Amino acid sequence: MVYSLILLNQVYCFIGQGSVTKNKKVREHVLDQLSENPKMEPGCSHDFLPPEVKETLKESYKKWDEYKKLSEEYQKKIRVKIESMYWRCGGKEIPGDEMIKLLMTIPAVGETTAMIWLTFIVDAERFPSYEKCVAFCGFDPSAAVSAGKVVNGKKRKGNKDLHEALKRSAGLLMKDQNEPFGRWAANIYGKTGKWKKATNALGRKLAIALYYVHRTGKEFDYSMYRTEEPQVIDIRLEELVVIEPRFKKYIKKIIPLGIMTTQELVHNYHICKFKRVKGLGKGFYNLVADFISNQEAYIKKYFDIYGNGDSLDEEERADYNE
Repeated sequence: MVYSLILLNQVYCFIGQGSVTKNKKVREHVLDQLSENPKMEPGCSHDFLPPEVKETLKESYKKWDEYKKLSEEYQKKIRVKIESMYWRCGGKEIPGDEMIKLLMTIPAVGETTAMIWLTFIVDAERFPSYEKCVAFCGFDPSAAVSAGKVVNGKKRKGNKDLHEALKRSAGLLMKDQNEPFGRWAANIYGKTGKWKKATNALGRKLAIALYYVHRTGKEFDYSMYRTEEPQVIDIRLEELVVIEPRFKKYIKKIIPLGIMTTQELVHNYHICKFKRVKGLGKGFYNLVADFISNQEAYIKKYFDIYGNGDSLDEEERADYNE
């Protein structure tokens, strides 16, 4: 039964890869241009599409519609197959529809991703650890070591269909910066400027979440992850520059945003507000990350310089000295 499910899923993944645009407005425009009496573009007085180009585009749309229909049919067949089976989960077996709903408690994991996961993972307990499962999904490097040093960190290929499904989910999640996982990955993108690196990192996190939800039978719970906003010593940005001069070149870009204190700085960093601010790149993100992770050192520097208590009251100083 599992083998037939894999075959169905592979056909579905192949058919679902349409190359023709799915944008409705673009399609309406193109179809108008393919008609017998197309609307003229500004500055044009004649139909600018050659007949052979029109035929090629018409055929492409026809094929896309056929592939889409087949894709939907195979997705229905896969769902019926999954729901007809019982899946090992949390030390027991549960019906397929319950299994899909359970996996869909994970952020950005929809029905399709859940079904692809079940098709290729089948039983999470067959992997002795989450690292093995993540490697199967193609998100862990296969490090080649020579003389005690890593000489090759190229990622294992893993299962292509599962890898791509998780990356698609990660890409969607990154656009939702009100969601903790999305913010986390968006910060990686902001630091590095590399979308692929960020989606790979988030895809790996989703694979781990899927593994544990599947293996334990428990719904996804954010309390198992560190997603809370960091709390830092709350001082004026001018004071932060005195403590760490490397912040100086960034202050003139931050203050116009209405950000005046370090807690406001960290809050906006946490919600990814700086991602589109020109001049706030990798160096800035690394500096803020260093400030968050080395609070003890920054607090010591602060009191070494502002030890008279002018900026913080005694109660606040006592809190930081605990």
